Amino acid sequence: EAISQLNSMYFDEIYHGRTGYELLHGRTVYETTHPPLGKDLIMAGIALFGMTGFGWRFSGTLFGVLLVPLAWCFARRLTRKPWVGALAGALLALDFMRFAQSRIATIDVYATFFILLGAHCMLWYCQKVLTGGVGSALLPMALGGLAFGLGCASKWTGIYAGAGLAVASTVELGEGSAVTGVGFPCSSSSAPHTTHSTPSTAMRMAKPRFFMGGSRISAGPGHGG
Repeated sequence: EAISQLNSMYFDEIYHGRTGYELLHGRTVYETTHPPLGKDLIMAGIALFGMTGFGWRFSGTLFGVLLVPLAWCFARRLTRKPWVGALAGALLALDFMRFAQSRIATIDVYATFFILLGAHCMLWYCQKVLTGGVGSALLPMALGGLAFGLGCASKWTGIYAGAGLAVASTVELGEGSAVTGVGFPCSSSSAPHTTHSTPSTAMRMAKPRFFMGGSRISAGPGHGG
């Protein structure tokens, strides 16, 4: 049989595809550079379809496909505009890097998926905190933590992405709470400006915020979903 992309490995497939096979059969793992989750997912494809090109690439292709609707969800929540979500999904669907990374058995696509999922949950969390308080944001907080953990368990780059999201969300929540008086307790220096604020006052005072959908902060009900 001639050597081709159907029966041979490319790039880091020689490590990750092999590791998936070794994990499946309980052998000593050769490659331990990154955490094991991505290779466990590759192993699942091999378990289902055998040690073939289709088998070791199946899981990565599936996650690459799922990235498209996830990008739609993230962009739509960020901007509150369905057409922006559709545009983001379409652009990612046509992105050649996604094609390349999801068609070979490497672990990058898994980390990318969980990082974007974590960003979506963090965005959801910030919106809920700023419109309904911390008590209304427990679900997105838990899901964001889970996504962050899965990203780190797939590839070490998940740690850097999670740290960046933590810094961005902390700044956003601090500034947003100072404007709306909703969310985390404000410092004493900012309390006089927020103690007697109303939703309409907060709307007038608010600047365009990244985590609040690209528009204005709303302290009223029904805007943090």
